[in-house]
Amino acid sequence: MMPRQSHPHLHWHDGLQAIPRGMLKLLILRLLENSEMSGIDLMRLMEERTGGVWRPSPGSVYPLLAGLEHHGMIQAVRTDGRSKIYAITDKGLNVLKNVRNRQESVEQKVRVGPLFWLSLLEPEDRASAYVKLITVVISRLKESVGELTTSQRRKTVRLLRGLSEEINSIIDEMEDGSTD
Repeated sequence: MMPRQSHPHLHWHDGLQAIPRGMLKLLILRLLENSEMSGIDLMRLMEERTGGVWRPSPGSVYPLLAGLEHHGMIQAVRTDGRSKIYAITDKGLNVLKNVRNRQESVEQKVRVGPLFWLSLLEPEDRASAYVKLITVVISRLKESVGELTTSQRRKTVRLLRGLSEEINSIIDEMEDGSTD
């Protein structure tokens, strides 16, 4: 009797998502806030914005687009060949406005999410992942600086100086071989 093989699509890790579906919906709305796009345009832009690290699958994006359209948050404004071109509606803009009004809650979710995933790693791999994450965040921060007002820049500079001191403290501890 041959051993029973499991179905290749039923492995537990297949359910791991880089971006939760709720977040992907908001990301789609945010991208459509700036310009009209097709599903493939959205996938390409997300891949570009993550430096090629992540690209959502059509199986994630197209059902979300259909749902967003069904709920009136986006609308198909024209067809380009086989592709629908979508635009955000007033209802979709209101959803984004409500999310932005809950900034503290959003920031907390952004901080907590990666911590759970990174806690699965061994210490050396986790430290390496944190450094890579810092690198990505710094890159995105550089892109955002031009959009800040003078007041926002001053506040950000104060925060960055504090972070710089913390990073230097970590470097000193690591070079000395000491830990807290």
